[in-house]
Amino acid sequence: MKPITMKATTSPRLRSAKTITRLTGLAMACALAWASAAEEPAGAPLVYDDLDAFSAAVAKIDSGSDALPTMQSYIAQASPGMQIFTSRFGTNAESMAEKLASHPNYYHYVASLHAGIKAEKAELQKAIGALQSGAPAGVRPVPVYFLVANMRAGGNPGLVQTPEGPRPAIAIAIELMAMSDDVDLAEFPKGPPGVKRVHLPAVAVHEMSHIFQMQIQGMDNYRSLYADPARSTNLAFAIREGCADFLVWRATKMRFEDRYQYVTEHADQLWAEF
Repeated sequence: MKPITMKATTSPRLRSAKTITRLTGLAMACALAWASAAEEPAGAPLVYDDLDAFSAAVAKIDSGSDALPTMQSYIAQASPGMQIFTSRFGTNAESMAEKLASHPNYYHYVASLHAGIKAEKAELQKAIGALQSGAPAGVRPVPVYFLVANMRAGGNPGLVQTPEGPRPAIAIAIELMAMSDDVDLAEFPKGPPGVKRVHLPAVAVHEMSHIFQMQIQGMDNYRSLYADPARSTNLAFAIREGCADFLVWRATKMRFEDRYQYVTEHADQLWAEF
């Protein structure tokens, strides 16, 4: 199958940390992990409740309700996955109401995607299953929560509080995974914010690979990359993010093409940063 290429919007600094994998030969390290036999994939719980809730909230606003209290209710009643965005990325009623006001056409378009995204559940399960089928025995997929946030971040793994206690999960904000020919780019003078919706499986696989890294390494070891400045090196980020991107390609035949292009165009600069 011919690889599908895609673009992801990242800052040059993030690209420096995430795209230098081509310079460091990280595919070999990822292939070693892929070679381990795995148990039959159990399937990842895919939770779409927040997409339905957001669509209903937008319809309520269109019927005359104030945006701020409507968004307060949307966030207050959201799934555990919303915790990742409220705690890290400033997602709150105010930021959501502001985005609805500044990008009304786009957020109405996003609100219309819930049925189509839910219809792609089998495709997503297949992609995550392909990832697990090549992972070491014992790793398990975690719930993936799909929601709408404030265009600060796309897919993110993290710990969320549940009735059973803290649990690892993935939250994916679809407004950064929703580009298509139907999008009115007049609201985006700086260019499209994110990747095409067709690449949603690749985003889910990328984030699930981080969950598998966490399960294999242990939480404290995994988080030390961010908590310990001595370990927050370009090489460390290249290994972590490069392995995730490599596994995306193995599982889906998709890749973040702009990262490869950035490396080619900035090879000398990246080598100097190393």
